[in-house]
Amino acid sequence: MFFKKTVQNLSGWAEALPEDIEPVSNKRAKRLILRKRRDGRGFRLTVPPRTTLAKALGFIEAQRAWLEKGRRDDAATQIIRDGTELTILDQPLKITYGGVGARKRSVEQEGALVIYGDEALVGKRAVRYLKEKARLIFTDKAAYYADKGGLEFNKIRITDTKSCWGSCSAKGVISLSWRLLMAPEYVLDYVIAHEVSHLKHMDHSAQFWGFCESLEPRTKKAKAWLKKQGSHLHRIDVD
Repeated sequence: MFFKKTVQNLSGWAEALPEDIEPVSNKRAKRLILRKRRDGRGFRLTVPPRTTLAKALGFIEAQRAWLEKGRRDDAATQIIRDGTELTILDQPLKITYGGVGARKRSVEQEGALVIYGDEALVGKRAVRYLKEKARLIFTDKAAYYADKGGLEFNKIRITDTKSCWGSCSAKGVISLSWRLLMAPEYVLDYVIAHEVSHLKHMDHSAQFWGFCESLEPRTKKAKAWLKKQGSHLHRIDVD
C-alpha cells in the first residue's frame, strides 16, 4: 500500500524557531536541511513530511556553531543603498539617492554617485553603473599590461563570481570581477597583470610567476592582501 506524501503543516513553527530561520515545507525532502538564504537575510530550514517541531529544534541546536558563524558573517555584510559609502580605486564614493523625477542616468559628482528613479533599485543601479565603470578602467589597464608584455587580448568581460577574481580563456577573453574596483588599486593592477600573463603562460608555472612579476612587481603584496582581505569585498551586496 502506498501513502501519498503531504506538505508538512508548519503553522505555529515560526514562533518557536529563532526569528532569522524560515521553515519551508518540502514533500520531496528526505531530511532536514539548513541553508543561508540567497538574499543574505537569515536562514531557510527545509522540512520533510512528518517532521516534529521537537526534532527540528534539536537539529537546529546541533547546528549552533555553524549558525553563529553565519550570523557573524551576515553582520559584516554591507548592503548598497542610499547613504552607503564605498571605496572605489582608493577614493571614497557615497551612494546618494537623487529622487524620482524624470528618469536620469546615474552620475558621479563631488565624491558621490547619484542614482535616480525607484529608490528600491538604488543598489542594483549603483552596481550596474560600477560594472560599466569597471569595463572601461579594466580594459585600459589590460591594454597597458598587454602592451608591456608584447601581447594581445580579445576582450574584457565583467563578472561577479566568488570562485575567482579573474580568468583568461585560450581565445584571449579576460574575465574580471567588478568588485576589484573596491580593492586597493595595486591589487586590481596585479589581478589584471595576472590574467594578461596567462596570454603567454596558460598555467601557474615558475615561468608564469616570473613573467607576472615582470609586469607587476607588487604581485606578492597584492596576493597577500587578497588572501587576507578579499572575502570582505564579497560582503558588499544589494537588496
